[in-house]
Amino acid sequence: MRRGGSLWVAMLLIKLSNIATPFGCPSMTSLAALALLQQQAPSRSDLRTGLALVKAVKQGFPLSALDAVVGSGALSWPEVERLIIPRRTLVHRRQKKLPLSPEQSDRLGRVTRVLALADETLGTPAKTHHWMRTPNGALGGVAPLELLDTDGGATLVEQVLVRLAHGIYS
Repeated sequence: MRRGGSLWVAMLLIKLSNIATPFGCPSMTSLAALALLQQQAPSRSDLRTGLALVKAVKQGFPLSALDAVVGSGALSWPEVERLIIPRRTLVHRRQKKLPLSPEQSDRLGRVTRVLALADETLGTPAKTHHWMRTPNGALGGVAPLELLDTDGGATLVEQVLVRLAHGIYS
């Protein structure tokens, strides 16, 4: 995990809040993703409900959240363009000083949640970077990052990571 990086901060929030996913292991909860994206500390009650994330997604994350994820090294700009927002749309939003749309915010939250789970499961940024971009037999020979453009694909990647965390060969 990157000490001092955005994903490390999100994972620290999870450990402090003692929250588990429906799979029963620590991962990036929706509100920890919000904390990463908005760079603010959430309250414990918000961490339990996740309602603050829903509200923030509907309002749209600030573009600085996207910059923070790329700045952390978690994603490259070409990956952001493929998974979250087209370059032309991003340029337009920057010029108009607009936040991400609710759909784009939801995509960013989904991608950061899965990347943080991979960081926690695999242990190092280098392993996470390599694993997310390498074709995986458990995912039909597709690189995990390529599946994060849909909620169903993200769920499949999360399931493989949970199996890895529990020592189940995938």
